[in-house]
Amino acid sequence: MKLIKRTRSAAWWRAWRDFERGSRKWQRGVELPTIAALCKFSKSKDALEVGAGSGRLASKFAAKCRMLCAIEHDEKALATLRKDKQVKVVDADLHALPFADESFDCVYSAWVLQSRRLELPTAVAEQARVLKKKGRLVAVIENEEGDDAELMELLGKKSHDKRKRRKIVTDIKKLLHANGCRKVEEERKRVCFEFHYPVERTAEILRQIIISGEKLNESQQSKLRKFLEKRRKKGKVIFTQGASFISAEK
Repeated sequence: MKLIKRTRSAAWWRAWRDFERGSRKWQRGVELPTIAALCKFSKSKDALEVGAGSGRLASKFAAKCRMLCAIEHDEKALATLRKDKQVKVVDADLHALPFADESFDCVYSAWVLQSRRLELPTAVAEQARVLKKKGRLVAVIENEEGDDAELMELLGKKSHDKRKRRKIVTDIKKLLHANGCRKVEEERKRVCFEFHYPVERTAEILRQIIISGEKLNESQQSKLRKFLEKRRKKGKVIFTQGASFISAEK
């Protein structure tokens, strides 16, 4: 889920820590091992992460590769990335990767190709271009499974609807084929967020994280409570986000 971080109040950080508990469980148990298995990292391979952010994944995978290069363009993220000396950091636009053709044994990205600001055909073509023959390309993106799109709408944030999410997944597969990739496959998983709090507290946590504590009107508050009540089971509020792990060989 894309999070909007405009404030850093004490309440915001308390909410973020609560949310992170669910995120870490997903990352350790599903995201990291699945990407690693699909990329087939090894000490004889060079890897590229496109849109690495602050290095959440790169820092974990660098030791598994001969060389791991991380592409990012955000200044704050780059400052954090450069603290990890195991990772080669490059400030570049993912629409014009500054590498020769067939430079990497594996190329991966997580939650990047779904961006509204992205020119998807160019971004996919660039990743395929720098991938070596018999190399592996992996992309993690949101799909239509799960109910986070409804949550974002309730909180007044723009999000791709289910039809658009399905189309993006289909388009990526077609673009990979068009750019010389084969064995294009999709593995579907669900990100599960659990909150061991009453509905009111859970609503406050989500409000703090997703819209940085902005106020909701009475109608929005009512709809959010109903949304969370429907997802309350055995003392926990549970909602999900669908994730597709798309992989291909060149």
